[in-house]
Amino acid sequence: MFSSDLLPDSGQTSHTVRLTPRERETLRGLLSDRPPQAVAVDLGISDKTLYHHRANLMEKPGVRTHGDLARIVRERGLLMELGADPVVAQ
Repeated sequence: MFSSDLLPDSGQTSHTVRLTPRERETLRGLLSDRPPQAVAVDLGISDKTLYHHRANLMEKPGVRTHGDLARIVRERGLLMELGADPVVAQ
């Protein structure tokens, strides 16, 4: 499995969802322990844009909550592929 692949919750392995590099960056930030406002600043976007990206990320695999998104990423072993270190302000 590639880090850009998320399978839908229904278990249909024939339908793979691709994430763009920016979506992977956003997901990495959202899964860090940093507050959303800090992640948005690190990514150079507004809070509203970050929440929009999060909604898109949740829609792709068909999850309803941020917790479900984190669970799917963890279950499919994508945490290490995304990079275990959170987005850090320079």
